[in-house]
Amino acid sequence: MINRLRRRLGRLVGDPGSSAAISDLYARYDALALELRDLNAMTTNDSRADIDRVRDEIDHDIGVVEARAAAFEQHIRTWVPEYIDSVRVHLETHAGDAVDHATSTLKRRMRRVELAVEAAPHPADVTGIASPTPQQAPTDAAALPAKRTPSASLGYDYSAFEDELRGSPEHVKALESPHVTTISDFGAAELPVLDVGCGRGELIELLTDAGIAARGIDLNPVSVAECVAAGLDVVEGDAVGFLTSLEPASLRAVVGLHIVEHMADGDRAELFRAAHRAVAPGGGVIFETPNPENLRVGSTSFWLDPTHLRPIPPQLLEFQVTQAGFDDVSIQRLHPSDDAITVADDADPLAVQLAELVNRLVAGPMDYAVVGRRSVD
Repeated sequence: MINRLRRRLGRLVGDPGSSAAISDLYARYDALALELRDLNAMTTNDSRADIDRVRDEIDHDIGVVEARAAAFEQHIRTWVPEYIDSVRVHLETHAGDAVDHATSTLKRRMRRVELAVEAAPHPADVTGIASPTPQQAPTDAAALPAKRTPSASLGYDYSAFEDELRGSPEHVKALESPHVTTISDFGAAELPVLDVGCGRGELIELLTDAGIAARGIDLNPVSVAECVAAGLDVVEGDAVGFLTSLEPASLRAVVGLHIVEHMADGDRAELFRAAHRAVAPGGGVIFETPNPENLRVGSTSFWLDPTHLRPIPPQLLEFQVTQAGFDDVSIQRLHPSDDAITVADDADPLAVQLAELVNRLVAGPMDYAVVGRRSVD
């Protein structure tokens, strides 16, 4: 456009009447042309710089994305085989545990059938003379009045019910092992420990393995027969009656794991007083029960056992043991749930507080034990 103007101006310059004005206009247009060229050059350079900068930024971003994609691909290649291996190990382990549990349960049930057959009256032989019955194992509690057994009250095999809900003996031993340490701290080490409501005798076996003399008593004749068959010192009978039949201060400890929730308040108080009489100075008691502070326990799992009466708040059981005369009474909260909520260390403080509250209410300790000592006079 500038060139066209210059040509037109050149033709006009030939006119003498307008030569001065046209020359001035021509000069002004030349100056404008130079200004436009400078502006065009400047704009072109700035645009080129902007384009180069954007290109560099895009190249950088592409490099970052490619690096992240490569790192993610490497992570997947590493993580997937590890995850598959962990799943395989988990399945193999739990499958083995399930098989072991099923085998153990089957063996116990077969043994119960054998014990029931041995205890059943033998029919008269062909001569009309009754066959001799197997001799009953001697029991210190045989003459004590026994309360009605759970199986008789429920109409089904309570031992099988316990097997199904409590887990394998190995699992129960893992849960009860902390009590061995507590008992080891009691005095009167020369005296035995009595496990009331001993069930299958897991705690007695743990104590025996630790070199601590222990015996048991239980209302369930099937459990007692199994324990006796395993060589454990266990008798059938009522715990309170058995304790009152013993010499005072003749035991190192009385332990009752998951029995007090089966008892009314008055019966518990009677048991605690009988235990205080039987435990020697320096000895103590341990009573474990489901923890209703965990809402899932108090609202659901506690009621799976129809022989449970009601949950016992820790403070109530602590008070009752103290009232029976024991000193230094304390609460041990046991067996926390394994599905607690976890939050990042740098999470919002409100989220941390909320997670702590939820964990305390639904993932906290599922059991607790009240431990009391009889003071040395």
